[in-house]
Amino acid sequence: MVENLLGIPCGHNPVVLGSVVDGNTKIFGEIVTVFSGDIIFGNLKKLDVYTEGEILKLSDLYDKYKDYISPNDSLYVVVTNGLSGTIYDCGHTRRGIWHIFAKTAGYA
Repeated sequence: MVENLLGIPCGHNPVVLGSVVDGNTKIFGEIVTVFSGDIIFGNLKKLDVYTEGEILKLSDLYDKYKDYISPNDSLYVVVTNGLSGTIYDCGHTRRGIWHIFAKTAGYA
């Protein structure tokens, strides 16, 4: 009876938090949103939104938006696919190096 309360896994996200991601990694999402700012203090500015059908590389996104990043801010790429999502960040101390900042995996 208790196992019925656990829900049915509908999303799976195998990425490891904090891991370094190669800038040449290609990403594809139903919605990919690019932000700059500081996610901890909440001053994010939306720079762009991409939709299905566009395959992007993290390094290309960095090259396109690096001039929009203030000295103490980061670039964030939020990739959503159904019930799972990943937030990649490119921090202010190491420009051009991407990490897995957060991830989600949904349940019904």
